[in-house]
Order: sequence, then structure tokens, then C-alpha cells
Amino acid sequence: RQCHVEVSTLSRSATLPLTLLSLAPTSTKNHLIRVWTASKGHPVLGDHLYDYRVRTVLGQQVLQAAEPGKNRTQLLSRNVLDKFGLNKGDTWLLPVYIHHWRRYLPNWFGKDNHLTIYAPPPSHFIQTLKEGSMNLDFKELVANDKVTTFESNKMRRM
Repeated sequence: RQCHVEVSTLSRSATLPLTLLSLAPTSTKNHLIRVWTASKGHPVLGDHLYDYRVRTVLGQQVLQAAEPGKNRTQLLSRNVLDKFGLNKGDTWLLPVYIHHWRRYLPNWFGKDNHLTIYAPPPSHFIQTLKEGSMNLDFKELVANDKVTTFESNKMRRM
């Protein structure tokens, strides 16, 4: 089954290898967001399920298969560990940094009468952005929000 993902960069850290993305996939089944970002070489912060898929070998990113039964922890750079007060092996303390900030329900109130629900990020998410020198103005994000729908392989902005 085909899936579409709309991606936009909301903020980048000038001091750490962290980027805040807005992803709008047509489905979130089977950990699609985690699998997709890891396969692109940019796993979700705190994701221990799929981070193992991407490693750097001789400066090149390569995908690798999972080792059955092996405990997996996310590999983070020393400066990221230091910034968050973590030691190597402590990354399991990080929650998964995925936040569903918008839920769009087409035709919820009848034909062409849609419902969009917004949820601001939790405090730990905001604190992590601040620690990473990234900004997120949630009110501005909502004010400028344009929902994209995918129908019959065609993208449509609403």
C-alpha cells in the first residue's frame, strides 16, 4: 500500500545535530514515522526500536539489520549526551520525541465540514527544544497550518 509523507523543517539546532520536523503521513500504522525517519538516516530522538537501522561506516550512512534478542539503545553524539546530562548507555531514559500536534478529521461534521484538533507539545518536549537551542512558536504553527490531503495519488492543499 502506498503512503505519502509531507515533510517540513520547523527548526534546526545550531549547536547539536537535532532538527524539529513536521511530518504529515497518510498513515501512522506500524511505526511508519519511526521507520521512515530512520531509513532516511535521521532517527527520532529517543527511538530505540528503529535507531539501529542506520549507522555510519567510513563517513557513509548504511542500513543494517537488527540483531535478534539484542538490547538496543540509541547512539547519540557526545555533545548531545552532555547537553542532556546523559552518559553512554543512558539513552533509554529519553522518551520518544514524537508528538501528534494536529489531528485532521475530514467531513467530521458532514460533507466539506472538517474538524482539526491541535495539541501543544508537552513540557518535556519544549524543554528539550530549549536545551537544543531550537524555537517552536506553537501559536504561529497553528495559525499558518495548511492541511494536505492525498487523494488518488494527487496532493491537495486545504
